[in-house]
Amino acid sequence: MHYIIKPISLLFVMSLLAVIMQSCSSNARVESSALKNIHAAKTLRAAVKTDAPPFGFKLGKAHAGFEIDIIAAVAREMGVANVEYISVNSSERIQALLSGTVDFVIANMTITRKREQRIDFSLPYFQDGQMLLVKQPSEIKSYLDTVGKVVGCIRDTTGEKNLRIVAPGAQLKVFQTNEAMVQALSDGLVDAISTDSIVLEGIRNNNADAGFVLVGEQFSEEPLAIGIAENQSDLRDAINEALQRIWETGEWQTIYDTWFGATSGYTHVRSFHVQTYPQ
Repeated sequence: MHYIIKPISLLFVMSLLAVIMQSCSSNARVESSALKNIHAAKTLRAAVKTDAPPFGFKLGKAHAGFEIDIIAAVAREMGVANVEYISVNSSERIQALLSGTVDFVIANMTITRKREQRIDFSLPYFQDGQMLLVKQPSEIKSYLDTVGKVVGCIRDTTGEKNLRIVAPGAQLKVFQTNEAMVQALSDGLVDAISTDSIVLEGIRNNNADAGFVLVGEQFSEEPLAIGIAENQSDLRDAINEALQRIWETGEWQTIYDTWFGATSGYTHVRSFHVQTYPQ
């Protein structure tokens, strides 16, 4: 059987190909727009935490912390003169990115496969693990002791998800901010709170007279990375290149020592390194 392609069909195919090529071209323009806009504005808008020392917090009116120093170094490596910090809580991080309010998020956010369905991530710039913080005296020595206990966590975080898996017998009380969660622990409204161990150390260090103690071992792995909008590969490449450079020059280590060194009050032992690729 012989088939004859009619002129109208050929015209349709050619038109369809033209639309596809135009679409690809448009996607390329969109893909490069974020980085171009950042350089045009000479400003990088970063969503950051203000309630998660030593990663991100306020020192007077200024933003401070490990993540604040990392993003300042990344911006400099990208050739961007200014950083505008936009404070977010955990529930606001992804929406701030999707709405275009910020260019990227560096706010104690763990890479997860679920989140990667909505946004993209840079290379990890840090790794931590989840623990519990209690107010003494307490019967809780690890997450295994939380059956029937009230445990505070932060909404829309891996901390909430992890607790539902490892401590199904615990009664979870979910909070919007670390500040509210810590106040509940101080007031005896929860038996323990849980998030990344270093954030818990920061809470303990900043409440020296509260009787707060970290208990148990880490029960998760939390690779922290910079979140960016999808289909912005050149922006992601620029961020990854900057992260690799500050690792190779030793600046990452200098920033780490500033916040986690021997005199910092933190017990973190670094086993993490930024993944680097050959030139």
